[in-house]
Amino acid sequence: MCWCSITQITGYPSDLQSLLGTNYTVGNFGHSGATVSLNTWCPYMNQSEFKESMEFHPNFVVIMLGTNDDQSWARQYNGSFEHDYTELITSYQQLANNPKMWLVIPPPIFSNNPDLNNTYLSENIIPQIQDLANKLNLPTIDANSVFGNHADYITDGVHPNSQGAEVIANVVYNAINSHYNSSQIS
Repeated sequence: MCWCSITQITGYPSDLQSLLGTNYTVGNFGHSGATVSLNTWCPYMNQSEFKESMEFHPNFVVIMLGTNDDQSWARQYNGSFEHDYTELITSYQQLANNPKMWLVIPPPIFSNNPDLNNTYLSENIIPQIQDLANKLNLPTIDANSVFGNHADYITDGVHPNSQGAEVIANVVYNAINSHYNSSQIS
């Protein structure tokens, strides 16, 4: 499995590993601060974790990016969000093992920080992720609505705590199982 973005500092890859069991290896290739946009100071595709995720040769790729593209300084680059995200997705689709892929709708932002804005995330970033998933016929995993009003599952308004990590792990596990029964997951 391949992971991206805020994943680096949460525990949900470990929680997902526990849910999947020892027959699977969950890789955590998140990079804190990474963006979809290739024009920011920290595009995910320019990070070593991206290269490592490609070399991992995953059977499944679960991408959760977009929260950092919500930052006020990064919004100016969001005109190319879908194009840049398509480039990222295409990189994984071109792997020889043809991994199955899911795009994650990122968790809500429960922060009063003016640099991040849940309204912007909900009205700009999330619709672009959903539109791209529809265009590319990729399933999505909704890690946004499962949080409901549980700001207590988020430590600093952005990053999930251990309860939030469990919520994400469960929703990812359930989404994968809804597409493939457990005997097909490998």
